[in-house]
Amino acid sequence: MKPLNLLARIITPLCISACSVSAQQLIAEHNNEVELNSYHQIIVNCHNDPQALRRMLDYLHSLSLEMTVEFSGQCDGPILIERDGITLTGSAQDNATISLHASHQQKTAIVVSSAVSSLRNFTIDTPDKARVLRIEANATVTIDGLKTAYVFNPKAPFYPFVTDDNSTLFARNQNSFQLRVSGSSVANLMD
Repeated sequence: MKPLNLLARIITPLCISACSVSAQQLIAEHNNEVELNSYHQIIVNCHNDPQALRRMLDYLHSLSLEMTVEFSGQCDGPILIERDGITLTGSAQDNATISLHASHQQKTAIVVSSAVSSLRNFTIDTPDKARVLRIEANATVTIDGLKTAYVFNPKAPFYPFVTDDNSTLFARNQNSFQLRVSGSSVANLMD
């Protein structure tokens, strides 16, 4: 019995130290996972490069992180958002604008498709009869403080904001807001 007792005394500390090392590795792996799932903010300046916002969003579509993209200057559209977790916000210090040129084939400045996204505090500049925002394919979008120069004409109604294809729109701080909701979609206009 003595050799077995001696063996137990030698192996027990080894097992305890091995378990604590494994626990430290698990904690380190868990901390890295928390960092990957945390909030990230990116600042984009379109003053020198109007394509900067579009290129950044193309890059972000391959990542699965929650991102807030704060932009300034006049950025070129169209903008396509097809993944969850992207928030576009205009810079508080500078004017932020997304512009769609009349010569562009796409007739909508921003399209959100099958994604959960937020759009806040910027201006969308479009030519006549071009859509400002289209929400489609089960997307959920919150807009807050978006501005457009469109003036409603009751003799020839045109709706620059469109929610379609079973999508949901939450709108807050919107003035002179012309919205078309169709295709089993819902709009919640908040104060």
